[in-house]
Amino acid sequence: MPATQSRGHAAPHRILHAIALAVMVAASAVAPVAASTASPVALRAQGSDPAPSSVKACSRSIQSRIDAAAAGSTVTVPACLARERIRITKPLTLVGTPGAEIRGSDVWTGWTRKGNTWVSKKHVPSFYNPGGTCNAGTSRCHWPEQVFVNGRPLVQVSSSTTPHSGQFRITASRLVVIGTSPYRKTVEVTVRDNVLWIGASDVTVRGFRLRHAATAGQGGLVTIGGYWVGPVDRATLANNVISDAHGRDITIEGGTGHRILKNSVTRAGNVGIGGGHGTNWTISGNTIAHNATEGFHVGTESGGMKLVDVDGLLVENNVASYNSRGLWTDTGVRNATFRNNRLDHNGYQGLLLEAASHVTVTGNSAWENGWGPGGAAYGWGGAIVLSSGDHAEIADNVVAWNADGITVISQARGDDNDHVDINVHDNAIMMRPRSGDTNAYASGFLMDWSGILFDPASNNRGSGNRYWYPSGENGRTRFAWNGPLSRLGAFAATPAESTTTYLTSAQKDAILGRARIPTSAVRR
Repeated sequence: MPATQSRGHAAPHRILHAIALAVMVAASAVAPVAASTASPVALRAQGSDPAPSSVKACSRSIQSRIDAAAAGSTVTVPACLARERIRITKPLTLVGTPGAEIRGSDVWTGWTRKGNTWVSKKHVPSFYNPGGTCNAGTSRCHWPEQVFVNGRPLVQVSSSTTPHSGQFRITASRLVVIGTSPYRKTVEVTVRDNVLWIGASDVTVRGFRLRHAATAGQGGLVTIGGYWVGPVDRATLANNVISDAHGRDITIEGGTGHRILKNSVTRAGNVGIGGGHGTNWTISGNTIAHNATEGFHVGTESGGMKLVDVDGLLVENNVASYNSRGLWTDTGVRNATFRNNRLDHNGYQGLLLEAASHVTVTGNSAWENGWGPGGAAYGWGGAIVLSSGDHAEIADNVVAWNADGITVISQARGDDNDHVDINVHDNAIMMRPRSGDTNAYASGFLMDWSGILFDPASNNRGSGNRYWYPSGENGRTRFAWNGPLSRLGAFAATPAESTTTYLTSAQKDAILGRARIPTSAVRR
């Protein structure tokens, strides 16, 4: 919610959450040192790349190298730029020499000036667009086309709008109209809806830069498996730089044993990594940042990562920063471990686990999450939020300066779990609520229906968590167990907490220093 509003416990969560999800995700768009009020348009240009004019084109297509290779072999690509769509349909290893790159765009020349705009002589292809829901106030999630000038993305406006500098539009006949002069510049227009498709088991791709794809909302610039071949197994993406898909940078459609390791995954219009319906996946060592640029609805799919229906999931040692949501799982994720991730400056939750079962969340560091518009209503601004889950352990995490700390929320939903055996313990939670925030939960068990969250037989509990606030208790809500609580002593008298304490400022600074988290909150 905006800073001028307080968060009232009495308002039904579903209404508050619906309002939050209808708001455009401004916080997903901020630069690392900026306030969380920048637009997603600003994020689109974040970390833009230099002009490609000096990059050497590949003398031979990468696809021809793959086609000529034997199954099980290694194909090494020299440092060069390929503008093509790659298909791998046999087991092999594809290695990029430093500087190897594949783009889904082409360089367009021959622009005709018309007033203060320039019109292409070529027509952009029509791309598959099944629709979907955008955030309120924008239709950009429905427009997969892309234009880059000297490596910087332009922002698409409606076909009836005259584009200004930094903008473009698509005419009814599929011409491109740009508002930035192309004179002595390199203009790239995306003409492919995918850059790399892995359609076989036991494929490894490493060392490439992969970018520019006019994907559908849930399509991937890099796609593993897919409905046309069914699931494949044991794909590995390692040490790649993947960016600038309209939808997802990486889509994983089923299969077992996939590994996404030490990649940079940025500037996806929807989510950096998405998909599901598989077993035993590892997401490790990746930088997942500045995603959710194209206004996709934050309540459906948006952010750094969203996975569903994965049995056996390890998510560790990732950095998820400046997304709408950081790391997100939904229905059917089970036997999952989230450990040693760094989650910061995500507009909504740093880590959101919905309808998850048998989950361990440990050793994570999370700060400055949850400050997006509407994101903090009724405990939903947590650095770590477990929603309608069961058999979960949330322990030994350090969270600071988030809209809420660690919250457990029980809802009535058709895919909900048992809301039992949830243990929140030995976490360090530092809070500095904004002025007017009357219900900022450092730790809380919240329920918006007549469920079993607070039933003693459910065995939901907590202990040993430590808290820091900048001032003494002042009557404002800090905790929740079957209702809001303002005093730590009262919270410690519930199953949600025991053997707890407030930290001194010196203790707080020492813990944050070890966790490499700023020792004070950014002014909001």
